[in-house]
Amino acid sequence: MGDWYLERPVVLGPLVGLIMGDLHTGLVVGGTLEFVFMGAVDIGGSVPPNYAIGAVLGTAFAIATGQGVETALLIAVPAALLGSFFEVLAKTFSSFFVNAAERAADRGDDRSIAMFMHLGNLLHFLAYALPTFIALALGASAVQRLAASIPPWLNSGISVAGKMLPALGFALLLNSLAPGTMLPFFFVGFLLAAYTNWGVLGIAVLAILIALIIQHYRQANDEDAAELDPEATAGLGDTITRGDLRTLFFRSFALQSAFSFDRMQALGWTWSLIPFLKKIYRDQP
Repeated sequence: MGDWYLERPVVLGPLVGLIMGDLHTGLVVGGTLEFVFMGAVDIGGSVPPNYAIGAVLGTAFAIATGQGVETALLIAVPAALLGSFFEVLAKTFSSFFVNAAERAADRGDDRSIAMFMHLGNLLHFLAYALPTFIALALGASAVQRLAASIPPWLNSGISVAGKMLPALGFALLLNSLAPGTMLPFFFVGFLLAAYTNWGVLGIAVLAILIALIIQHYRQANDEDAAELDPEATAGLGDTITRGDLRTLFFRSFALQSAFSFDRMQALGWTWSLIPFLKKIYRDQP
């Protein structure tokens, strides 16, 4: 389970091109914009430029005007910057739905949890759909004029905030590592990057190998524990079926649902696991 990254320019560009009848331009623009926004990743609580809105508008206007990648770049970057404002609003107001879902979880009300998750989805949908629709209705020149009308002091503030928010996102991730046993692995990676000639790819491959080794031994320990205490896992294999796994797979598409700054993916993750939890703990109120 995880983010499927279906909102990346390399995915949305060809889709817009296919809808507008120019798949070739969609592929070219989508690939080009993917290079532009490759470093824009919303890690933790950071809010990078909204590359999804930028990719859709850039590709659409590039095809509509027939001017190709040049027009896409002129439109996509300011549109992505403006789109990030709407994303901040959506993630901020989603906190109300997440907090309400937590109270519903205390009551064991899974229907209310689903309702608040869908309300959060609707909020995020509007944060993407409304600015995209308005920009398409007004045209490319209006988007450029709006971006140019932003005062310099506001642009400077956005630039400073954009540099600070990724650090905040990493800090939130490190906060989850601090109380556990994963923090030493972070420092191992840092030392390898700082004091060796290894590139990012080499360190990433090493991390994958270490993770596979740890997973192998954990799985072996779990199997040994199950043999020692068969009552602990009795009936669990019969409880979780392949249909449940398929349900989890499709529900995992909603992992980013109602994403908020304070709980992040918590609500989408909870909703994805509800069928499992109801089956595993069906005998408990």
